[in-house]
Amino acid sequence: MKIKHTIKLLGLTSLLLFNMANADPKSVDANTGLINQTVTAFMKKNNVPGMTVEIYLEGQPHSYQFGVADQVKKTPITDETIFEVGSFTKVFTCLLIAQQVGQGKMKLSDPIIEYLPHLLPANKDLNTITLQNLATHTSGLPFKAPDIITSQSGLQQYFVDWKPSSPIGSQWAYSNMGIGLLGYALEANTGRNYNQLLREEILVPLGMDPIGISVAKGLQPYVAQGYDKDGKTASPIDMVLFQAAGAMRASGHDMLMFLNAAIGLPGTPDNILQAMHLTQTPYVATADSLQGLAWEIHPLTSKTLPTLLQPPVEMNMGPISAMQLSANQQQFDGNALIDKTGATDGFRAYMAVIPNRKTGIVILMNRYVSNGEIVKLGRTILLKLNNYTT
Repeated sequence: MKIKHTIKLLGLTSLLLFNMANADPKSVDANTGLINQTVTAFMKKNNVPGMTVEIYLEGQPHSYQFGVADQVKKTPITDETIFEVGSFTKVFTCLLIAQQVGQGKMKLSDPIIEYLPHLLPANKDLNTITLQNLATHTSGLPFKAPDIITSQSGLQQYFVDWKPSSPIGSQWAYSNMGIGLLGYALEANTGRNYNQLLREEILVPLGMDPIGISVAKGLQPYVAQGYDKDGKTASPIDMVLFQAAGAMRASGHDMLMFLNAAIGLPGTPDNILQAMHLTQTPYVATADSLQGLAWEIHPLTSKTLPTLLQPPVEMNMGPISAMQLSANQQQFDGNALIDKTGATDGFRAYMAVIPNRKTGIVILMNRYVSNGEIVKLGRTILLKLNNYTT
């Protein structure tokens, strides 16, 4: 059982309601005031209707809910409210890849064309793109396919004449297309569709609701309404070609279960824990951070802390220069801050962990805000809770 903090923002008034019947005393601690004050100020500044904040601190779970899931219906946010989590999906996709690697069924050095000969044409430039390139955004592929491409046959035709703008692996550029191809490779290699893989290999083993890409009819009442950057209602996400890059949905409770595994708490299935460490290992270095498989990795030092707490307003999508790390440099660092953002037209999400501290945070909200706003919020809370100071 978890305490549920529900805050309804009415003008300048904030009302904190505690469901004491379900209260877990461990969640009522000295940090509650920090969370409430920081989050309500953020929501007011950014006109966010609702939010859930899930935290592990020294291995103990804490769950906070604020505001409403729908501004018209005034449905309060709970830990069962379902959000679009956007690019969190990339972490799940790479975790599935890492599981296949752990089982000896795939290798990160494998060329993607080995798994998708039916989709990728005989293009010599494609032959050198590996699974690792795709998972670390160093494939040279663009962020998305041209809007006129709406089918796999159209995608195949696109690749006939595709050429990278620089040598494969030499630049980092954020790519939904790249992670999307990993999803297709997983399906080809396992004979299961992407949603099956999510549910059977990650969601069910971790005690998460088996939602994944599609929300069952019985869970529809729990789905939050999203609001775009102008505060208008946003249509549900519909990623036809590249579901593996950003189409997942999840609740706060689900993400708390995932956070448990992301910091390696006891009880995490061995195959997931080993795969998680593989995804949280750096493979590429840029001027700003280290890149794991979907995760970004930030060593915590007196020099890096000020920069981490002042992220740019908008994410740098690249291309930027990248350096492939040697095998000796590819070392898991449980003392680093390892994070990932997510976004759709009507939602924003942020997740960060410091594994050796058994601490992490997930923030889900039903309004689009700038990348810098949610990154700063998440890092500020997590670092203050762990007594990091600049």
